[in-house]
Amino acid sequence: MQETNRQTIHLSVADLCADKPGHLCMVVAVVIGGMFRLQTGSIREWARAASGGLLMGIGATLVPGGNDTMLFTGIPLLLPNLLIAYAAFVVTLYLALFIGSPKDGQQISASA
Repeated sequence: MQETNRQTIHLSVADLCADKPGHLCMVVAVVIGGMFRLQTGSIREWARAASGGLLMGIGATLVPGGNDTMLFTGIPLLLPNLLIAYAAFVVTLYLALFIGSPKDGQQISASA
């Protein structure tokens, strides 16, 4: 019968996070602190999130690159697809800010 040597290693949260990215440390701290709560959401919330992700994916395939590509490459070269995409980008941001801003007399609620 062969004998194996077992060694017990005691690690603290600081030991685990010493050389890991900060995100892992935050997750460990939240779980240990008891502040982690898994929320599943309703079918309506899932459908909204899925449709929003689908629209974002479609938009990402239509526009090559990101905002920097549009501003520093597409606009100076007057590329038609990027000019249209950037105009849509600006109009969408304007509408989102205009529609999302509180109206006169309306207060912003802290609860979601």
